[in-house]
Amino acid sequence: MTDKNIYQRLFEGWNDPRFLIEEDANGYFRVMKANKTGCEYFGQPDGSLDGHLLDDFLESANKEHIIKTFDVAFRTGLPLSVQVIPVFPGGVRIRSFYVTPIKTDD
Repeated sequence: MTDKNIYQRLFEGWNDPRFLIEEDANGYFRVMKANKTGCEYFGQPDGSLDGHLLDDFLESANKEHIIKTFDVAFRTGLPLSVQVIPVFPGGVRIRSFYVTPIKTDD
C-alpha cells in the first residue's frame, strides 16, 4: 500500500468534513475533492461537490465570510478556523472547520 492510498483512505473515512480546494486563475475557489462528511455538511450527496466553486453551494449567510477566510489562508499560508452561522430551519450546522493551505512550488 502506498502513502497516497493511506492518505486517500483517511481523507474519505474521516468523520469531520474535509475538502481539497484550489484557487483558479480567476481567484475563485473550487472543490477538487470533498469527503462524504463534507458533502453531508452542506446537505449534498457524496461526490456532488467535486469540481464545483464554493459559490455554487454556500448559502448567502456564510458565503462572504467563508470565501474571505479561504482568501486569507491562501494569501498568508496560515491555517485558519471557520465558524459558520447556523442555518435554519432543519439545517443547523454548529461545528467549525479548518482551512489549511498546502502550497506547492508551482
